[in-house]
Amino acid sequence: MTQGELAEAVGVSRQALSAIEAGRSVPAVTTALQIAAVLSTTVEALFGHDDDGAAVFVDGVGLRSGDAVVCGRVDGRWVAHAASIDEPPRSIDGVVEGRGRVTLVRSPREVEDTLFVAGCAPALAALAERTARRVGTPCHHVSCASQTALHCVREGRVHVGGIHLSSNEAAFRRLEDGDALLVTLSSWEAGLCFRSGTAPVKDIAGLARRGLRLAWRESGSSAHTLALRLLREASVDADAIADIDDRAVPLTSHLAVGRAVAAGFSDVGFTIRAAARACGLDFLPLARERFDLVVPGALRDDRRIKALLDVVADGAFRRELFASGYDADDAGQRPLAA
Repeated sequence: MTQGELAEAVGVSRQALSAIEAGRSVPAVTTALQIAAVLSTTVEALFGHDDDGAAVFVDGVGLRSGDAVVCGRVDGRWVAHAASIDEPPRSIDGVVEGRGRVTLVRSPREVEDTLFVAGCAPALAALAERTARRVGTPCHHVSCASQTALHCVREGRVHVGGIHLSSNEAAFRRLEDGDALLVTLSSWEAGLCFRSGTAPVKDIAGLARRGLRLAWRESGSSAHTLALRLLREASVDADAIADIDDRAVPLTSHLAVGRAVAAGFSDVGFTIRAAARACGLDFLPLARERFDLVVPGALRDDRRIKALLDVVADGAFRRELFASGYDADDAGQRPLAA
């Protein structure tokens, strides 16, 4: 039986049947029953959960063969992200076997509705966990810098991106998506962290001290940009700033900065209060920022997005944010709403 003949017997288009065969689409129950009947088999045999080892072709920028990944669909397209061992440990959905090809260790049905939330705020892990419980599907925090999160939203690689930029509103408008949403998650304090009782510096200018071991975020991240701006505002000269940047250890998350200081690898770190608190460190606040969530217009009515936004506005989650070192007074507000 050709694909066209099967499609005609089932009563669907050949393109629809092709999408089902390729794993790009999940059939309705009635369609699955019709396909099984025409092929003289069962729905379980065709679409059951015994298909571990299935392969999907994904949008997985930067992934290498052998990488463990989490997978899901964004706007109908399979995507994959590295299964980071950072906060918190997470399950693995598959392994990259070649360029764009992932061999799943779970059924495609178990992972295709995964919600991806990108950004650098550690609180996004808690938001993902609460959303997953509420909506009944996996939800993963993709830890990355704000510009990367915004790029992932633009390229359709995540469902939600978290940003703290010099102007969140200006970056949001550059998306040129008239139906997109900008929703505040929290505000936070950025500053210097150090082990209790050490106080190696009294202000941002103290970072210029020779021999000081410094940990901060990677070049291009919003936190790195903020640190350099604060140094300039403190009248630290350009040569000293360049020297600080050269000897600082660049790390890819706020928690990683805190952990480097807590473990004694660095004397001081530039991070956020929530990361310092999580690592049991003293904290010197230097600046205040707002952290917003960006939701593409095409996804604003998605049930998972609605559940996530419900969590953001939920009193229990806001109390968790406060306890973790965030200011959640504006959580759920829409800065650009009329």
